[in-house]
Amino acid sequence: MVESDQFIIIIIGLVFLLSLPLLVFLAKTVQNITPYLYMNARLKAKEGRLITKAQFEDMVSAHSLSEISSLLEGTPYGSEMQGIMINDAEALEEVIKKHRDTLYGEIMGMMPEKVRDAFSYLNREIEANTLKVILRDIHGQLAADHETQELVSTSEFHEETLKRMYESRSIAELLPLLEGTTYESLMEKLPAYEQTKKLNVIESAVDTIVLTEIWKIISSRDDLTLIHDYFATRIDLMNLKVLLRAKRDRLGWEEIENFLLPQGTLFQKAKASYGEEEDVRGLINSLEGTPFYSPLMEIFPEYEKTSSLVPLEKAVDEFLLSMGLDISVKHPFGVGPLMGFLSLKEAEMRNVRTIAVAKEAQLGQDAIRSLMVSI
Repeated sequence: MVESDQFIIIIIGLVFLLSLPLLVFLAKTVQNITPYLYMNARLKAKEGRLITKAQFEDMVSAHSLSEISSLLEGTPYGSEMQGIMINDAEALEEVIKKHRDTLYGEIMGMMPEKVRDAFSYLNREIEANTLKVILRDIHGQLAADHETQELVSTSEFHEETLKRMYESRSIAELLPLLEGTTYESLMEKLPAYEQTKKLNVIESAVDTIVLTEIWKIISSRDDLTLIHDYFATRIDLMNLKVLLRAKRDRLGWEEIENFLLPQGTLFQKAKASYGEEEDVRGLINSLEGTPFYSPLMEIFPEYEKTSSLVPLEKAVDEFLLSMGLDISVKHPFGVGPLMGFLSLKEAEMRNVRTIAVAKEAQLGQDAIRSLMVSI
């Protein structure tokens, strides 16, 4: 009887020892998943309120922007439309920006602290967009009434700084106010702006600053592989849009280098081979062996018919959306749902913007549908 008891104890001990690695694995898995449970549940609810295909079709079929705005009132965009007259696409763009800023702020508040710095670009984009609005007003010589603006302080721009920025009468007067902030290097772009009077020289630099700061954070972390790969692709695709446009317009490398981001995988490849490619087809052929080659080559005949980059840029946007959704499906318990939701939301906002601009340009329904990203 004693020997039998000892045998049972030995068996139990062996089972425990053999199961210990599994138990440790399960404990770590639960520990990693738990911080995301609340956020992912909230995101799932928000995903259920995304604009549906049927709603988009109603918007495409609408006869005016006012009708589109009425359709949007029953969506999450409705809360930002109170007291705003939607008479043109620009007014609707302001609604989209307010909605995005509110949403991103909410998501940052529910995000686990351990990945918050990696997604701080959401707050950075709000900040950068505020700066771009001021730059555009000054560039367009529009009188900005800072008392009517929502002066929302950020980590870089305090209320008093924002007031002085809004009151600036020129780009040369505004840029020195950025000294001591992340954006102080924009002063280096002033000579180029004053020579060309093209604001994209500065706006592109703003985007570069934001993404470079976030890339430093992501690339320094070994536990952010998924986010690292996604952002590397995002940067590659931003560069790819610039390269496609440059090849169509037959611009030289020296004319576009400052508009490209040095991170990702395409920059060095483009730097080495850009001069060897004669046109858009040559640029796409140079991408053979990358995941971008097939989607662009499939849609290339449409570009050949019209010389419009829209089909190619749409394919680029759909590639990033597909990647975000793929991550969400394959990694449903951690950061995956966040990346999937953000990809869907960006595609949704792009489509709303596209419909508004196309309606204002009086494009037909089939033409509008061809411009929209498939969600």
